[in-house]
Amino acid sequence: MPNRPLLPDTIAPSWLVVQVLGTLFVAGTLLTAREPDPWIWAAYGVSSACWLGFVVLASRRPKTAAALLAVAGALPAALVGRAADSSAILMAVIPLGRLAALTTVGVGAIVGVGLLEMALAVTAHLSPATPRAPRSPTPP
Repeated sequence: MPNRPLLPDTIAPSWLVVQVLGTLFVAGTLLTAREPDPWIWAAYGVSSACWLGFVVLASRRPKTAAALLAVAGALPAALVGRAADSSAILMAVIPLGRLAALTTVGVGAIVGVGLLEMALAVTAHLSPATPRAPRSPTPP
């Protein structure tokens, strides 16, 4: 009798695993963020709502879901210069990674959203008009 694995190779569809892991990463990022600015938290809230909207609509309305992912990533990308920690970067990259894995979105749209996020992040980081969140002093 051949050796059979105790569990099948796939327990859940890959899209479900990615949605669950992405949601856990978004939640983990929010739980560990050290942002003093309430406006950044408001933006993270909108970004998270867009992520959850994507999760709910992904199978029923794929175009709307993809647009929600684009917003979920672009909004925190625009905050990279103001953010006190790396949470904005993570909140931007997680939706972009999920968008890149969608088969219903063209390569041009994925590259366009990625370039938009990069431009927003660089502009926000380099903008002298952007007030930076105060950094806590490092311990000796």
